[in-house]
Amino acid sequence: MPQPPADDTTDAVGDDDVPPVVRFVAPFDGTVVSGELRIEVSATDNRGIASVTLRVGDQEIARLTASPYVRG
Repeated sequence: MPQPPADDTTDAVGDDDVPPVVRFVAPFDGTVVSGELRIEVSATDNRGIASVTLRVGDQEIARLTASPYVRG
């Protein structure tokens, strides 16, 4: 059986061409931060959200699996 191209978005349910919508709720845009802080993210998708991964550079700092997506 031929393999699909590497960039194919087909899965067992079918094509998913609607990207998720993600936005920071806190801290507010433009806020200068240091040290420990509370991070809250809003995430929605037409097929649901399995998890939200927070990264600083290449380092994963949290994997959140339930809404509300909050760390700290």
